[in-house]
Amino acid sequence: MKHRIPISALVLLAILGFGCQPAVEQPEPSVLAEDVASIRTIFAEYQSTVNDGDAAGFADLHTEDTIRMPPDSPALVGKDAILSDSEASVDQVVFTLSNEVAEVEVTGDWAFVRGDWKAMVTPKEGGETAEESGKWLSIAQRQPDGSWKLHRHIWNSNADPG
Repeated sequence: MKHRIPISALVLLAILGFGCQPAVEQPEPSVLAEDVASIRTIFAEYQSTVNDGDAAGFADLHTEDTIRMPPDSPALVGKDAILSDSEASVDQVVFTLSNEVAEVEVTGDWAFVRGDWKAMVTPKEGGETAEESGKWLSIAQRQPDGSWKLHRHIWNSNADPG
């Protein structure tokens, strides 16, 4: 003879089982605030290194296996690729970048960061200064020493593509 367990008993067991799951540990608010402050500092340094033409300092803000996805160009994969691209850029132009962090969301060892930028780009060989503005999205990764670095970054312009 088959024994049947009433559905209400199964529902009760399911509720009790899920109710006994350990709570997800939430970070202390002060730790989260420190992480957000550290991540905001990265983007202040990002702006400074771009404006100073410091290609090596700029590359150092990134993880070794970083990926940057510039508009209308192939992705730059790895810190060395970012260094080479940055060196080529600062040889050709002077940047004046204004970078604003609009949002930082930290979850464990990852942070999702969104912001806006404005830039003036002046060719070193002469020519008119171009002005642009746009938005960006980054993923930062906590490093083993507790610091944060840029892991993924994509941006685009607010200009009309037409």
